[in-house]
Amino acid sequence: MKYADLIKLKYNGRLTMDEASLLASNLGAGDTQEASFPVTADIVEGKSIELKLSSGGSGIWVPYLARRNLYGFMDGAASWAASGPYSGCYFEVGTSKGRTYVAHISREGETDANIASWENNAALAGKTVLFKKRIRMATNVPTGMTASQGFQTIIFAAITGSAVAATRVVAAAYHPHTSHSGADAALAQLLDLLGGGEPELVAARVAILVQACEATAGLVRGDDLPVPATRRVGPDGAIVLIGLAGRPFGAGARRCPGEAHALALVEGAR
Repeated sequence: MKYADLIKLKYNGRLTMDEASLLASNLGAGDTQEASFPVTADIVEGKSIELKLSSGGSGIWVPYLARRNLYGFMDGAASWAASGPYSGCYFEVGTSKGRTYVAHISREGETDANIASWENNAALAGKTVLFKKRIRMATNVPTGMTASQGFQTIIFAAITGSAVAATRVVAAAYHPHTSHSGADAALAQLLDLLGGGEPELVAARVAILVQACEATAGLVRGDDLPVPATRRVGPDGAIVLIGLAGRPFGAGARRCPGEAHALALVEGAR
């Protein structure tokens, strides 16, 4: 599952799946339970995504079950997750004890009888919610489809594991005065993950990842000055080192434009 595939299918893609094998079954008592399946996703003729149950799948499927809250963890090789069908339930992504979870929180009609069970789930105590949204029935159901066919499925793609390591390697060699022996291989890995597209757009995505990498990590760690200095080229061509004490995001025309995003990422990581 690549980023470019999701963008291509965002507005006109279809999802097919082996529904019988991906239904929640054999669950014990309890409103909130861990229940997910490893799955693969095949892009069919660039027009649809086909989900299949697979023990070696790179994603997880979190099913729907009436009046239950089901969730799964994106551990090991899992780099994306999907869940459905949605017609008013909540989709939630968060972290708990160093693990990323994806949840399908049931909402029957306009009642929230089982929401307390979800919020008080001991297995996710101290969780940090990164994203939560109520997913309603699709409003743009194509002609010829019934309302019940307007159920929506959510696919959540995450860059995790080795991709994070690759970003840090490229970041270590980003500036002219730095180098890293594995930078070229790491860059190739990132480009493959991003899935291609217009060269300038892909380059911009890579630049955002590597430019913000260590600075954001420093903010998360609580460093007093995540980036102690920046470099500029003077009128004579000489490199000038400029301290950032008191202005961690710079100042003037070259001030970092991502301050709000960086602070929001830090808040979400706490």
